[in-house]
Amino acid sequence: MINKGLERLNNNLYIDSDYSNIFLNVLQNTEYRYPKDINVSINNAINVDHLSKKEAIIIAISSAIGNNSSILKKSLYDFSKKEIEISNDEYSEIISCVSLMSINNVIYRFKHFIKDGSYNNHPVNVKMNIMANPILGKEIFELISIVISAINSCQACIEAHENSLIKLNVSKNTIFDAIRIGAIITGLSKLYY
Repeated sequence: MINKGLERLNNNLYIDSDYSNIFLNVLQNTEYRYPKDINVSINNAINVDHLSKKEAIIIAISSAIGNNSSILKKSLYDFSKKEIEISNDEYSEIISCVSLMSINNVIYRFKHFIKDGSYNNHPVNVKMNIMANPILGKEIFELISIVISAINSCQACIEAHENSLIKLNVSKNTIFDAIRIGAIITGLSKLYY
């Protein structure tokens, strides 16, 4: 028996039909409904009212990088080449933003977890020039930042980036659409790794 939902999911994600792992093999050989559900969720997340398709794909690519899912990074890259235009400079900035946020998330999450505040005055000493004038624009850079901070569970960073987005007049609906994309890609990264 072949799970049609999983087959459709692989096609929609531009994942090679040869790709497999132990968990996908289990799903492939059942009538389990989750592949159909996640397919609908992906479609709903990418086609939202508050983000352009390009912005949604950029958030999805960022989330795949943040989750270190090789197969999703490749499939979303392939998808973006067919569906939208993202320049090499934009890809470089996406990768750099995810890397920078991951560094900051570790540091600020650590500072947050140590309740006595003894590390609050320690300088971070991380060069962040990329944040000053992002080629993707400040709004999408901050959306990537909040999504990666959510994936990495850094409360202090989530709050800081939400405040930045609000100051940029980004709606809460837009912020939540980005977070939902990050959540769905995070879920997919447990199937495609």
